[in-house]
Amino acid sequence: MITRIKRKINTFRSVKYKSFNLPITRTNQGLNDNENYLNSSKEQIDHLVSLNLINENSKVLDFGSGQGRLVNGLKFADVKVKEYTGVDTDLNSIKWCDRFLSHYNQNLNFIHLPAFNARYNKSANGLLEIPVENEKYDLVFLNSVFSHMMSNDVEFYLKEFNRIITKN
Repeated sequence: MITRIKRKINTFRSVKYKSFNLPITRTNQGLNDNENYLNSSKEQIDHLVSLNLINENSKVLDFGSGQGRLVNGLKFADVKVKEYTGVDTDLNSIKWCDRFLSHYNQNLNFIHLPAFNARYNKSANGLLEIPVENEKYDLVFLNSVFSHMMSNDVEFYLKEFNRIITKN
């Protein structure tokens, strides 16, 4: 109960570190050090750039976006994208992103998907389609998401990703 209250309160707080808004309470286990938090996100962005999977024309869907670590990585690596959409089942994480990250860029969008998740959203009623257009995104990014899902959930969302990713 106390942990839940702290998370709700921290939805309205952030820590400023090197001009970045970082969450005080983090859903990413093991990334409590601010420098490690930023560096880990930049490493992922640098890897995506090295594979030519992300550039200024990219439309990115970050599924399981949490508290926007990938957004901070984009800013830290100074990589611009055409559009970014973060999707998460945790409403407090989405509220935090709207409050502290949306001002980074006008092309950032955060969507709460109140779908069932055995760890983060047990009270929800079933799986939900991602509320975006078909064939809209060039890249669907996930970081440690499938490990929190059951096999049927993974299969459902793989079909969803196939629906929303461009066919190029």
